[in-house]
Amino acid sequence: MLRSKLLGAAVLAVAVSASARTARAQATVGADLGLFSGYVWRGVSLTNRPVGQPNVYLAVPAGNASVTFGGWANVDLGRYDDTDDFSQSGGGSSLNLSEFDPWAEVSLPIGNATLTGGVVGYVFPNDFGATDDFNTWEVYGKVGLGLPLSPKVAAYYDIDKVKGAYFEGSIGQSVPLGSSLSLSLGALAGLSAGQAESDSPR
Repeated sequence: MLRSKLLGAAVLAVAVSASARTARAQATVGADLGLFSGYVWRGVSLTNRPVGQPNVYLAVPAGNASVTFGGWANVDLGRYDDTDDFSQSGGGSSLNLSEFDPWAEVSLPIGNATLTGGVVGYVFPNDFGATDDFNTWEVYGKVGLGLPLSPKVAAYYDIDKVKGAYFEGSIGQSVPLGSSLSLSLGALAGLSAGQAESDSPR
């Protein structure tokens, strides 16, 4: 797993999403697909060619809280055969799954704030590039405020390979562009406290 001390990155993306609500259990099943010009994770470029990033989840109400289980993935959409290309998977084949992140979290609204705690795994299934030597787990906590610009702060701690923390803050605003379109603007900054180092041999 590559780490960075400071975060400052942006990437163009196109995303589609779908969700369905089961009436009896009042659970929500959702799926998203992001198409990106590259994969940037916490300020570090992990690939420099287009990728697909699907995410599926199941959210179940639990009193005032919500429990959500999900899985996110990064898929290389083409071969990385140029000398300047780089990817997590080694880039030897098209449509290659380079990373899978299972996750689970609990969210609880309290007044203007939403508190979230969870766990996320980082699983690398390939024999080249990022391999299972880099598999690891993090626990995290987030606070989102129902205020203008929707400020959020989050803290992550690696409990497996790295034993380091990462802190993140963000703001965002949606600007209507007519009856059916909107423009989402935002800014995000992050800081690593020990995650620049890893116990893995890479």
